[in-house]
Amino acid sequence: MFDYVLLATKLDPIVGLISVLAILAIAIGLFLKKIRQPYIIGYIVVGAILGEHGLGFIKNAETIHHLGEIGIILLLFFIGMEISLPELIKQWKIAAVGTLMQVGISVGIILTIGYFFNWRMERSILIGFVIALSSSAVIIKLLQDKNRIDTRIGKNVLSILLMQDIIIVPLLIITSFLGGTSEPFGNIVLMIIGGILIMATLIYIYVKRAISFPFAKRIEHGLATKKWTIR
Repeated sequence: MFDYVLLATKLDPIVGLISVLAILAIAIGLFLKKIRQPYIIGYIVVGAILGEHGLGFIKNAETIHHLGEIGIILLLFFIGMEISLPELIKQWKIAAVGTLMQVGISVGIILTIGYFFNWRMERSILIGFVIALSSSAVIIKLLQDKNRIDTRIGKNVLSILLMQDIIIVPLLIITSFLGGTSEPFGNIVLMIIGGILIMATLIYIYVKRAISFPFAKRIEHGLATKKWTIR
């Protein structure tokens, strides 16, 4: 039936599917707002309804997967515009200690459970890693919906999420070794170099407090370079 509607309206299948997703997400989001529940639950419900195990509207899952990745990128980009980088860097101790405790406690609990169920150590460590890590996109969206990004708790959570994104590199390396099929040495080197470059860029921005964009002022006023100062 959904295909007939698209043919009748002469809509591109992707455009039609996005329209259906948006309408259902808004409708369920408004309902959840009435009962004071997070919008993210509505998005999960919409996916369950339209997915192949629901009404089967979504047939080209690969395309939707790519669109979902674009959505996450845009979400994190706009959230990043509201984040004060110096404030997050000031809380590096909370981020480091909180992340290490989270990973250590999660792995320790799963190792204890695995001991009684005769799980292999590799399996227990892997499950502990999975439990310790959080979804940045989901948590940031929840903080945004609750208007808590600029609060003290929100900043602490953001700093821990940032540290989790950094620590994921060594965790992936450890996981690959535990699985018996280690990553190629070149990939490991690239991951380490990429992490170092990102951290170096963030530290440089924090220390210099200003970024020069060539031709920025010429584009706006037809003059020279403009400096954007981070406060």
